[in-house]
Amino acid sequence: PELNDAAYDAAYILKSISDNNMYIETKAAYAKEMVTAFIRLNGETVGAVANQPVDGESVLTRNGLEKAERFIKFCDAFSIPLLTVTNVTAHEERKQALALAKFTTTLAQVSVPRINLIAGEAYGTAAEVMNSKAIGADFVLAWPQASVGMMDAEQAVRIMYAEEINTDKNKTALIAEKTAEYAEGQSSALAAAKRGY
Repeated sequence: PELNDAAYDAAYILKSISDNNMYIETKAAYAKEMVTAFIRLNGETVGAVANQPVDGESVLTRNGLEKAERFIKFCDAFSIPLLTVTNVTAHEERKQALALAKFTTTLAQVSVPRINLIAGEAYGTAAEVMNSKAIGADFVLAWPQASVGMMDAEQAVRIMYAEEINTDKNKTALIAEKTAEYAEGQSSALAAAKRGY
């Protein structure tokens, strides 16, 4: 329960859920937006890959994807199960396609068990490649406050109701109302679970 109220920090989450706070991070100084670490769960060694916000943004980067891909290959070679912790809203656009494709292919082809924990926001393509059901995760869990969808609820509302928002006198109230409706019906962890995600 204490994790629900804490600010998202990948290292803190992984330490908190592991046996006796056993946590060994690899390449900690490189591509800090992606954490790769070994933890212990129920006495077993598990490889963990987690998004880490940098400067308030949680995005996939080319370096982070390459770091995670090599780590995943190592875990697969030594039959170490994988846990991904997802909190990502976007990915870099430039010079990233190859790294994104290699990461996704590697993750989809491993033979070890894969579990995904959605611990924050999981939006769009970035969320799909972070060990979603679509690429073969064995099990996906989400915290109750997690948001899962194609985009942030307010952004979606501004697109879907643009005409209505432009003609309404109280734009702020309308946006807030529609955002709450959209978040509950489309972006909540419960809504994602009902759709099988």
